Amino acid sequence: MMVAFGNASGAVPRFAPLVLSEQGPLFVTRPTLNDCGATTNDLWWRTSDSCGWISSGELAISIGGGIELPDATTA
Repeated sequence: MMVAFGNASGAVPRFAPLVLSEQGPLFVTRPTLNDCGATTNDLWWRTSDSCGWISSGELAISIGGGIELPDATTA
């Protein structure tokens, strides 16, 4: 499975979807925020769950680096 979450980390290069069928039962998906919830309440509910998991240690967040705000244009 390949999941693309927008272009935040760069555009996905073009590829032939037929290649996926040659590799087995694979598929590509590109979820959007609307796929996570239909209403504002849905989004608040999911955010609450995620933040709770982070607070309890069930979900670990790893930040690989950081930059100062004035240098953001070079990120």
